[in-house]
Amino acid sequence: MFAEEYVKTEDCVSIFCRFQKKAGLWLVFLHGGGGSLSAWFLQEAFFSKKDYSLLFIDMRGHGMSDKGAKQEFFELQNFLGDIDAVFKHFKIKKATIIGHCFG
Repeated sequence: MFAEEYVKTEDCVSIFCRFQKKAGLWLVFLHGGGGSLSAWFLQEAFFSKKDYSLLFIDMRGHGMSDKGAKQEFFELQNFLGDIDAVFKHFKIKKATIIGHCFG
């Protein structure tokens, strides 16, 4: 069963996450630029039948996460800070990160 939750970052951006916690290793999926976590629907269907914990993240400015208008909003260190905040929120110490394009 998947749950959905917003994680607040250090700079107060809300990052939308879809997740399923199981006993296994975390698989974290990062979509490409201009996309959203919905890009991973086939992988979600496949891996949800396995014993992995799954986390799909809408990167800042994408999908259901907060949008920004200023160029600074989209600086690389902000994306890294977002992932750090999400990992801390879910208490993820070790994960396999799967991404494409910008992700």
